Amino acid sequence: MGGSRDTRDTPHRNPSIQQRTTNYWQPILDIKRMAKQEEQLYCNSIQNSRRRSQTWWQNYNPWTNSLHRKV
Repeated sequence: MGGSRDTRDTPHRNPSIQQRTTNYWQPILDIKRMAKQEEQLYCNSIQNSRRRSQTWWQNYNPWTNSLHRKV
């Protein structure tokens, strides 16, 4: 009885099963990673635009109705 239990398809005993599960999850992990990168880019772009709009207001001179760009 004890010997037959060892032939069960557990990942560490059967490398092909491990490979199969890795292959199965890989696309999902890739998608998750891509989503994370997209999210990062999106957040960065929002921060950048926010920063840009802040400087826009700071550099705006209402009296001359013009922008003073700090170079």
